[in-house]
Formats: sequence, C-alpha cells, structure tokens
Amino acid sequence: MNVLQPVRKRRRGIDDAGGEAGFTLVEILVALAVLGIMAGLMSSFLTQLGAVSRVEATITRESELAAAADYLKRLLASARPVRLLDAKPDESPYLDGRENQLRAAVITRQGILALGLRDLELGLKEGVLYQAMALRRLKNGQPDRSSQTVTEIADGLSALKLSYLSDGGWSETFREDGALPDAIRIELSAQENGREIRAGAVALLR
Repeated sequence: MNVLQPVRKRRRGIDDAGGEAGFTLVEILVALAVLGIMAGLMSSFLTQLGAVSRVEATITRESELAAAADYLKRLLASARPVRLLDAKPDESPYLDGRENQLRAAVITRQGILALGLRDLELGLKEGVLYQAMALRRLKNGQPDRSSQTVTEIADGLSALKLSYLSDGGWSETFREDGALPDAIRIELSAQENGREIRAGAVALLR
C-alpha cells in the first residue's frame, strides 16, 4: 500500500502538469481570437473613418467652389460700360470675354469707405482661378500695369467656363463696341476623391 502511493503521486503530478499546459494553450487560443476580433473591428473603424474623411473633404470642396462662384457673381455684376484701355482707336469694347478669361472695368472697394473703378482680368491658369486688378491709367499711350495686384481666388480647379448672354442668346465669347452682355454665367468644376464637383452662378449686368 505504501509502495503504490508514490507512484500515484507521480501520476497525479504528471496529470496536473498536463492540465496546466492545456489550460495555457486555451488561454493563448482565446487571446488570439480576441486579437483577431479587435483587428477586424479596428480595420472596419479605419475604413469608416476614411469614408467620413472623404465625405468631409468633398463637402468642404463644394463649399469652396460655391463661395468662389458667388464672389465672381458679385464682382462681374459690378462691371461698368467703360472702354477698355488697350482697345484700338477705332474700337470701343466695354468687355472682352472668352470661355475661360475675361477683361472689363469693375467697381471695387478701395480702402474702408471709398469705391473706385479698376481694370479687371479674370481667368484660370494651371488650375488657379485668379483676378488681376489695376488702376485705370495710361502711360505713353499704353495701360499702366504698375499698380496691378494678382489675387488667387481658388486653386485645384479643373475648369472655368464663362458664357455671355446678349440678344443672340448665350455665347462663349463676347466683344462688342459700346455694349455689355445682359448676363454672365459662371461655371466652376474640380475633382475631389475621384468625382467631379461643380458650382455655378449668373451675374446680371443689366
């Protein structure tokens, strides 16, 4: 009886060791499963976060284009029937308009309270929507551009399209002696996250 007891103890020790090893393996498997679930949740969260960021970028871009179109609407509505300084002696155009560029004389704020007439050039160059303003002055019979300032209105644009309304309907160009178009349609577009974003406005000149 006494001889068998150590053997039983030894077997019990072996069984206990195997049980401990088995329990440790189960813990590892559970931990791996939990890590897998957490990794899946994190991946899903990052995917959703990326989608939200793209939506926010698109909304921001749409707001920027809408603001730029509204600004151009107000700016072009202030065009005045004044002869362009660089016009030929036998011509009297008030506005030289093309599909992606325009020149005219507009009323702008000068200082806090004063308003003044300035020559405006508006266009799109290398994706940048810009305006160039200069005082209406001649030097040696030519427009004096020494006071010209160039301002970037918006960047990253893919297109600027201007259309001009006159008696003949809408046209992509306008240059008539002694006349301004009735309205100017403004269309801006840009690419954001693989989709095209557009904004537009119509400036009424009469």
